[in-house]
Amino acid sequence: MLRAGPLRTKEKRMESLVRHGQIAPSFTLPSGKGTPIRRTAYRAKRNLVLIVVPHSSDASMREYMQAMAEGYTSLQSERAEVLVILGDTEAAASALQAELPFPVLADVDGRVIRQFLPEDARGGVFVTDRYGELYLARAVAEAGELPSVDDVYDWLVAIERQCSI
Repeated sequence: MLRAGPLRTKEKRMESLVRHGQIAPSFTLPSGKGTPIRRTAYRAKRNLVLIVVPHSSDASMREYMQAMAEGYTSLQSERAEVLVILGDTEAAASALQAELPFPVLADVDGRVIRQFLPEDARGGVFVTDRYGELYLARAVAEAGELPSVDDVYDWLVAIERQCSI
């Protein structure tokens, strides 16, 4: 007797503006602590997890960032740094910075966010190796579609294994 598999619904997959295998766009943005941070400052030193958030008022994206904060120590164990790119003022980045252990960067004019996300995206997560090559590029319409902390950690483990060969 054949069993029917689970019913699969067609997911609407949102495309990020950057893709696996590309080098992440370079940027310099002010952090919530007032110092400018460059993506290239991590070159050859740290893998990056970039959380791109167009609107600081998005409660579901804030929940996602809190989940990442809870898993931050394990992500750091894979030679990674998490950076939040926030489409808001430096004051909003500073306020969010007080809640999170990793840098929150203010993209006041949205220039950097527009390099990563399509206009209708709710947010995105981008994982690079320490040379800036994208391994995971996910833009989403709903925060619930973002990869879990465990999934991001697994990507970082894979990157570290590949980079150490």
